[in-house]
Amino acid sequence: MAKKIIGKILIIVAVAVMIILVGYDVYSVEYQKVEAARQAEEDARREIEMLEEIKSTEAREIAEFDRDYGALKDEFAAGIDELSEKLNSQISSIDELKDITTQKMNASKKLKDGLSQMSIPGPLKDYYELEMKFLESDINAMALVLDYYNSSSYSTFDDGEIDAAYWESSYWLREAEAEMERAYSQYDLEYLLES
Repeated sequence: MAKKIIGKILIIVAVAVMIILVGYDVYSVEYQKVEAARQAEEDARREIEMLEEIKSTEAREIAEFDRDYGALKDEFAAGIDELSEKLNSQISSIDELKDITTQKMNASKKLKDGLSQMSIPGPLKDYYELEMKFLESDINAMALVLDYYNSSSYSTFDDGEIDAAYWESSYWLREAEAEMERAYSQYDLEYLLES
């Protein structure tokens, strides 16, 4: 009988040890799940902070670019406005038209050179490419206009190329402006477009 009691006690102890081991195993697995979830939340928080820091840095770079390029573009626009006023006033010779066209082409070249020397923020790389295409098209259009003014026979000159060049220039300008609006909107910098 003592052996039966000892056998029952051993079975009870063995069952208790098994219950404790199974309980510990369940606790360990649940603890690891909780710890993994906590670590995942921490990693997600760090990633969000890192992305916000990158976005903040990129937004600052865009604002700096806008300030610097905006000054160049304002100077360009003022020069073009002045040339437009000259075109709307009394023009007395083809030489005056050639001079105004050359000044317009030089203004576009100056803006293109200024832009090419600037550091372009990553989010504005597409804008840069489109703006450069616009300026190249604008320069090409002015070169065609000069060719027209320098031609000996205006009536035989194919002005279709000039029309196509102006259309292309306008197209790239619209595309560049749309890309700038998209990038600025992505970084909550739309207010820079208003100034």
